[in-house]
Amino acid sequence: MHPTERSRFNDFLVPTDRLAERFGIGPTEAVPPQVEPRPMWRSDLGSLGEIEIARRLAESGDLNLFRPFPDLETSELAVLHLATRRVLGIQIKTIGVDLAHPVGTVTIHASSFRPSPLTYLAALAWLREEKRFHDECLLIPTEELRGLCRPHESGNHMSFDWHPLSRRFTCVR
Repeated sequence: MHPTERSRFNDFLVPTDRLAERFGIGPTEAVPPQVEPRPMWRSDLGSLGEIEIARRLAESGDLNLFRPFPDLETSELAVLHLATRRVLGIQIKTIGVDLAHPVGTVTIHASSFRPSPLTYLAALAWLREEKRFHDECLLIPTEELRGLCRPHESGNHMSFDWHPLSRRFTCVR
């Protein structure tokens, strides 16, 4: 886009490499020196997992993605296949694993859980030391989820443990 000075878009045109500056973050502020690693909260990790699933699905070009608002526990991401017009819902869960903690617990709110042939649970594993996602994820039909979960103390949650390198869930990968 090359607007003239009289274009109504001229004031809003920003080179993409200077986008952070437009939001008031200078080059030195954008990359602060790291003294020690900051902790990662579960909500940060969950958001990262949701973005990763959406990014990977968006790359196919055959799908439209919709994020329900407010965030629904049953389907955080609705996926429309453009050719078949079939819609599926995906609940996305992310665990963090490392050498000291190779197993993560995937937890689901039982009160809002509604199994359906049109909804799936996608679980990703964040490899903390490598700062990347594991090469495989779980994609579990929600109708099969209760059979994989153990009872939870509170009664309001369902959960299962996942060791990303184990073969326990090979039938649903």
